[in-house]
Amino acid sequence: MRSQSRPLTLELHACELDDDQDDPMIRRAAEQCARWRHIIMHNLDGRSLPGLVGYGRSFPLLETLEISYFGDRDPGLQIFNSAPRLRSLKTTRLPSVEDLDSFAPCDQITELEVSCGFEFNVYEKLGNRFPNLKTMVYADVDHSNIPEPDEIPLRTLPYLTTLEFRLSDDNQISHERNLLEMIITNLTLPSLSTLTIINKVEVVSWIYKGIWPHQTFSDLFQCSGCSLTALHLEFVPLSDKDLIAFLRLNPLLVELRLKEIYRKGYDFSRVEPRFQFPDIITPRFLTALHSYNHGLALSSPLVPKLESLDFTVDRDLFDDELFWKMVVSRWIPETEYTLTIGVNCLRSVSIFVLGGKLQKDVEERLRHLEQAGLKVSVRILT
Repeated sequence: MRSQSRPLTLELHACELDDDQDDPMIRRAAEQCARWRHIIMHNLDGRSLPGLVGYGRSFPLLETLEISYFGDRDPGLQIFNSAPRLRSLKTTRLPSVEDLDSFAPCDQITELEVSCGFEFNVYEKLGNRFPNLKTMVYADVDHSNIPEPDEIPLRTLPYLTTLEFRLSDDNQISHERNLLEMIITNLTLPSLSTLTIINKVEVVSWIYKGIWPHQTFSDLFQCSGCSLTALHLEFVPLSDKDLIAFLRLNPLLVELRLKEIYRKGYDFSRVEPRFQFPDIITPRFLTALHSYNHGLALSSPLVPKLESLDFTVDRDLFDDELFWKMVVSRWIPETEYTLTIGVNCLRSVSIFVLGGKLQKDVEERLRHLEQAGLKVSVRILT
């Protein structure tokens, strides 16, 4: 903090002090709050920041704010009421409904990440607040906190383009009550273009095991009038059939990222009820992605605008040759031919093989396409 003019990026942590003490370093940082631009606060609340509370402090440069707070008290969001440039907020807890209603930056926030695993009424608090969001992340969507359906308000976000869910299931009840489906049911998103769903797979018991809510997503796209251009599914348990049906709902898709688990690394026999992680990037799916030889003579190609593929695959299930045939069928650098068959030319292909290697001859053929202009990345984890 030696420079007296440059904007500051700070990460502040609470220290173990007596109740009547405050941290001198945090106090010094608070004195420079007019220079704060990007701030991360860990386990700090209003009591920990006496230099900011009650003195009419303003944050004229503040653009991003991240609050990680796991205590029982209010996280002190109202401290930042005077922050005219604040656009991005990430928090593990939301304050009370009353404090949210008086939080001046609510209408100017365009990027919001909220943890949904630490309080029951987070969906009620969100309500129709933060109306101008462009990016929304539902983090820690854990099925230990399941609201009643009427406790999740209907929500319309007209400007939201990017939506992300991070799923887990510590209590192993997602097969009975699907929180992802409950949230999606109540959303209307006319501008949605990017969807990311990430499953927590570090421990078998944490894995989200809910049935893929195809009809709910179909209703979302139909009611909202939107179509995805980017889809990222990481370790999500849906079948190849469900994935194909989902892609048919999004003919404008340009970017597709799919990550499978390496099944030998997991023991699902201890999960009750008995859970089988479905095969996703299967021969049927790779055939369906083929630009013309996709098994349905009268059917149009699946996701004809696709230009970027990023796959993480299980070596034991992956068909290298079908993957190659699909890729080369979409490598169409001649514009005239692209127009004729109605499929865009692939620009980028990335494959990460878990538990083995890509067949040598397939990788060599991909490298030939790389020399011709296709961006290629091949990685392995043995």
